[in-house]
Amino acid sequence: AGLLVIIAMLPLSLLATFLHELGHAFAMKAFGREVHQMGIGWCWVTPVAFTDTTDIWLSGRKERMLVNVAGVYVDMIVAGIATLVMLLTHDPYFYSLCWIFAFYTYFGAFRKLNPFQDTDGYYFLMDVVQKNHLKQSAILWAAKWFPEPKNHIPEMIYCVACLSYVFAISLVTLLVQACLLRIFGVQLENLIFTLIVPITAALIVSVRIILEVKNAEI
Repeated sequence: AGLLVIIAMLPLSLLATFLHELGHAFAMKAFGREVHQMGIGWCWVTPVAFTDTTDIWLSGRKERMLVNVAGVYVDMIVAGIATLVMLLTHDPYFYSLCWIFAFYTYFGAFRKLNPFQDTDGYYFLMDVVQKNHLKQSAILWAAKWFPEPKNHIPEMIYCVACLSYVFAISLVTLLVQACLLRIFGVQLENLIFTLIVPITAALIVSVRIILEVKNAEI
């Protein structure tokens, strides 16, 4: 039965991805812009879905921000529906499927808000602070050890967003770890062992930006 739940997650995960991209596409159409391409590409070794939203750059800042978060908004709706269905069902296997799908979709939305990567959250933040190439600018500023902070408010906001995201990743990892340990009846008495996985997750998220800052220092 567990295998069936995992197998059922494959089409559901594809559906969630498709609806996420439709969110961007419909937001584009709502503002009278054209979606020239939608499809699947590759990022390193993993397939990724994409929607060409370049036409929205001819619109205003508010429109761009709404298009950027439209996919995450759809994710939250889909995950919310799955959570509601989960609470209403009495079948344990269907309950498990809804729980896993809701968690997968919530986490997918959270991952899209990652300011370290060129995804929805980063482009949204770039429009919030009204600065192009925000990450590159922040990296160069950090590499110089944060000179004249009053003249680098967008970079400061970006750094705070990155630190907040790292903290949130650590917290989510800690909660998921606690949930899994409880399911399997495992109890960690040592605080250090409890924090190993959340700290590792934080480092994995941060390592790329740290390396970029180090390279900028050279």
